Amino acid sequence: MLFALRSEVIRLRGELRYYSFNYLAGLVLNLILFAGIYFAVTEASGTTEVNVFNLLVAYLVWYYASDILNQLSLTVLEEAMLGTLEQVYISRTPMHSVFLTRSLSSLVRTSLFVIVFLVIVVPAFDLAEYTAGLGVAEWIALAGICAVGLIGAAGLGLILFGLSILFKRIGAVKVILDFVLLMFSGVFVSVKELPVALEAVASVLPFTWALESLRLLVSHGVPASELISRGEWVAALVVAAVYLGAGTLIARSCVDAGRRRGALAHY
Repeated sequence: MLFALRSEVIRLRGELRYYSFNYLAGLVLNLILFAGIYFAVTEASGTTEVNVFNLLVAYLVWYYASDILNQLSLTVLEEAMLGTLEQVYISRTPMHSVFLTRSLSSLVRTSLFVIVFLVIVVPAFDLAEYTAGLGVAEWIALAGICAVGLIGAAGLGLILFGLSILFKRIGAVKVILDFVLLMFSGVFVSVKELPVALEAVASVLPFTWALESLRLLVSHGVPASELISRGEWVAALVVAAVYLGAGTLIARSCVDAGRRRGALAHY
C-alpha cells in the first residue's frame, strides 16, 4: 500500500505540472456551477432563509464524491488503453488497493483546487456569518460527517470499479449517478422534503444521511454532543459501512470473474 501511495504522489506531481491549465478550467466550471446553484436556490425560488455554508459544504461533499467515482470507474479503461493495466495486475499491491490509493491521491489534488475555490467563494458569499456560532466540537463533527459521507461514496466507487472490469465502458452510468447524487442526496433540500417515492430512493444513497446530519449541525444548530445520538448520524454510519463492505466484495468478485473470462486487459 505504501509503495502504491509513493507512486501516486510522483504521478500527482507530474499531473499538476503538465495539466494545470485543465485543472484551472475545472475550477472555473465549479465556480460557475456553484453560483448557478446558489442563485437558483436563493433568488429564483424566492427563498431567503438558505444557509449558504450548509449548501457549500454539501456541494463540496458531492464534488469530492464525483471525483472518487470518476477515478474508480474510468481508471481501469484508461490503463487498458495505455497498455499498462497488466503491470497493475502483477504489482505487489492488490489491484483494488492501487485504484483506491489513486482515488486518495486524486482527492489531494482536488483539495488544492478546492482551497482556491474557497478563497474566492468565502468572501464572495460572506460565509463568516454562518460559521460564527460553530465551536471546536462542531468543526470536528463537520469533518467527521464529510469523511463518513465520502467513505460511502468510495464504496459506491468500488462497485463501479468492479463493473468497469466486466463491462469496460461505464461512463454513462457514472454520469447518471452524478446527477442522482446531486439532486436527491440532500445537497439542495432535506430528504424529508422529497416526495415519498424519491425519499425512499434518496435514503439509500451513500451520503444522504451524512448531509442530513450536516443540516442538523449547521442549519438547525443541533450540538455535536447531541448529534451522535440522532438517528440521522447512526444511519450515516450504517450506510457508509454497508457501501464500503459491499463495494469491496463486489470489486473482488468482478476481478475474479474477469480473470475467469480472460478479459481483464480488454477494452
